[in-house]
Amino acid sequence: MPTATHKCYKPTALPRVTPSEKYRSINPPVGNALSTYRRIRTDGDYLRAWDGGQIPSMRYTANVENNLGFGNHFQGIQRLSRGRYLVISGADPNVAPGLPRASHLFIVRMASRYRTGPWGSNLVARQQPPANDAIVKTVCIDNKLWHAGGISVCGDILAVPIESSSPEKSHVVFYNMRKPEQPTEFPLRVKRSKAKAGAAALTRLPSGFYLLAVWSDSDRKPKRIDFYRSKTRDFSDGFSPGPVTWYARDVEAATGQDANFSNFQAINFVNQRNGRLFLVGLHNTSSEAPTRPGRDYADLYSVEFGEGLSQVPPVLDVPVITKVGKRQFFCNDQQCNMDGAAGVYVDSDGALHIYAAWHWRSDNLLRFNEYRSVPGRHTPAITGIKDAWIDLFEHRGYSGRRLSIIGWKGHAIRHFGEVSVQGSAFENKVSSVRFQIPPGYNYALYDGRKYTGDILYLCGTGYVEEIRDLGRGYGFRDKVSSARYER
Repeated sequence: MPTATHKCYKPTALPRVTPSEKYRSINPPVGNALSTYRRIRTDGDYLRAWDGGQIPSMRYTANVENNLGFGNHFQGIQRLSRGRYLVISGADPNVAPGLPRASHLFIVRMASRYRTGPWGSNLVARQQPPANDAIVKTVCIDNKLWHAGGISVCGDILAVPIESSSPEKSHVVFYNMRKPEQPTEFPLRVKRSKAKAGAAALTRLPSGFYLLAVWSDSDRKPKRIDFYRSKTRDFSDGFSPGPVTWYARDVEAATGQDANFSNFQAINFVNQRNGRLFLVGLHNTSSEAPTRPGRDYADLYSVEFGEGLSQVPPVLDVPVITKVGKRQFFCNDQQCNMDGAAGVYVDSDGALHIYAAWHWRSDNLLRFNEYRSVPGRHTPAITGIKDAWIDLFEHRGYSGRRLSIIGWKGHAIRHFGEVSVQGSAFENKVSSVRFQIPPGYNYALYDGRKYTGDILYLCGTGYVEEIRDLGRGYGFRDKVSSARYER
């Protein structure tokens, strides 16, 4: 386990963003938001990371010494666009000697994962993550506004809503995450008096201006989203003070959907290549999650502002928000809960992935899932091994537990009884497969350990291939004991 570095509960004085400082300011668009959203797997790959000694003992745990974790838990998660990093937000309202209440950001470096593309589980070879997958920096944001909620990334810009329980007021603060381990703070805040800020979403519009959405789920006022437009195309100039407000009761529904806008833990914008704007809301159905388990959902909405949005500067009208998709996601083993922390990531190729974390750490570990997007049957061919993926399923018909091999890392498995798939071994369990392997590569499945016995080759064509039943015509159902790439 990594050794302790520092413990921070005083607000962190970060350097301010300078006018000459560079940063990305836009996320990749998707081709078709609804079809891309439908391709996200509903069962996640397990990931964990060490706390790196960054969090004082018992904080962010469900222990009795921490009031069972009530109020003090992780609130948001976002994968960053640069490198192998995540940011997790947290709230700590508890007070102890030397430990005041505070809102936090925890920057996690997943050194064992790829820089781009899906990560896949870092627990296949062992029950614990590699030592260098860990929190590497803690940012203490504010001692009065101690609740950092659902966060959002737009390029390198991280938007963080912070609030307290009483009185009702909130801010949205912004950080340049171009250098994830050396963040800088933008010299601006969106200050909201008499308004909560449970989650925020940020995007850049086709005109170059920025749009900020702040979700308010106050018990005293109607639930709503306040939309702010940037003053100029320069993000550092901040946002116009008067928001346009949309009320959740006004949500519309596409055919087959329910007209519902839930109590979302996180909201994230998704941009379509044709300029259309969408919003993903993530939540759990239980008001007492995770004490009382509920169901985890990611809902998709279209957001239409009308002709004013194309003007320069854009003119915001009250948008029409329409529910176009609803999907349930599944999580076991206290790996995640979408009322703990959840967020959407758009990869460089326009694929959507969802990350969701558990409320607390345990055994010095943060637990979270990756719900990755899987290419459709008609996806263009791949040519590089880094883009390859293989899904080995426990049951016929692509069901049950799943072992994913992403790219080249971890491809050679000499004994399936030694790997961990959702907490259990996987020897003689594989019954169906889906894969996309470039030409010139074959993935060999062996019925004996250490690459011995009969062999079934998954041949690379560059396209998505699948075998629904390894028993029918192949005689390989429940026989795989080792596997590796061969050329």
